[in-house]
Amino acid sequence: MKVTLTLFTAFFFLAIFTVSCTKDLPVYPEEFPPSATPVTPPTNGSITGTAWADAGATIDGSINGLFVFDNKLFIAGNFFTVGSSPTFGAATWNGSSISPINLSGVNGQGFTNFGVHNNTLYGGGAFSQSFGMAMCAQWTGSTWTAGTFAMNSNVNSIESHNGSLYIGGYFTTYNSVTYNRVAKHNGSSWVPVGAGFNNTVNALAVYNGELYAAGSFTMSGSTTTNRIAKWNGSSWVQVGVSGLNGTANDLVVYNNALYVAGTFTQADAGSTRYLAKWNGSSWSSVGGSLSGGLNGAKALHVYNGELFVGGDFSGAGSVSVRNVARWNGTTWSSLGSNLTFIVGSLAVYNGSLYAGTINYTGTNRLRKFQ
Repeated sequence: MKVTLTLFTAFFFLAIFTVSCTKDLPVYPEEFPPSATPVTPPTNGSITGTAWADAGATIDGSINGLFVFDNKLFIAGNFFTVGSSPTFGAATWNGSSISPINLSGVNGQGFTNFGVHNNTLYGGGAFSQSFGMAMCAQWTGSTWTAGTFAMNSNVNSIESHNGSLYIGGYFTTYNSVTYNRVAKHNGSSWVPVGAGFNNTVNALAVYNGELYAAGSFTMSGSTTTNRIAKWNGSSWVQVGVSGLNGTANDLVVYNNALYVAGTFTQADAGSTRYLAKWNGSSWSSVGGSLSGGLNGAKALHVYNGELFVGGDFSGAGSVSVRNVARWNGTTWSSLGSNLTFIVGSLAVYNGSLYAGTINYTGTNRLRKFQ
């Protein structure tokens, strides 16, 4: 699951119906591997290395999302060339080279993230077509196919839950129906999910069989839901007593708890900077919290019993780190000291940890720990 910039998503059924999505830059979301992911990354072996190195040809813009599917690492971002080859915010890494992916007839700011529903990969972002916004595209195995469905603004996240596709973002309407930043596709049409929210949804995740949303919102209808909320089947409810005091960027389930990354410094009344853990009944900090930086934690990823956190910070507990840290459930450790740019996404591909960075000059944005 993992993520930053903001925008995103969509959905089709071969000749029966079509869907689409997007995300609102700039929120650096992370990926949220849904329950139906058909390709399972390796789970044996630990992440090893000493430093971060460029992976493949230079990408000329920020990377917003990383996602493993079909034995490839899919790259989403606000970039338009890979090396000297044109692309539109989407590319793949096969372990030795980056290949651009083009979506014909579109423009805008590129892809934001990816998600899987019914064994099909979808990509969303801030892109448009001649007929209007196309917030999402479907991967055919060799190229992207744009949909004709259009929300009125960005989609930042996708989650597959109980046979339905959920999307979250900054959109509020479609075809004059009000959705307020979250919607559900039930197999034949989009439907609202309760009252929705009064501001952006950056992340969706399923924990203990229930759907959670996180972002910069503070209300769902007349109900207070400070930056994180749970869907109880009929309405969105607060998580904890008072939720979070700052924006949430990413969600992931680790060791039977829900972890949230963001710019907040408190969860309920407790101090917990940039990272917090929800056990189903209460909030707590994680190993003394994160410190330093200005933009907080943006990306979460779980691999082989360990939690990886990326963003803009210089400390994890008492350990000095550089924008990425590893938590084994008990202690923090660093992963090199040369990752100088903000990390917006993380993923493990073929046993190696990759970071997508949100830097604007200099080195390649895709980095590999080795």
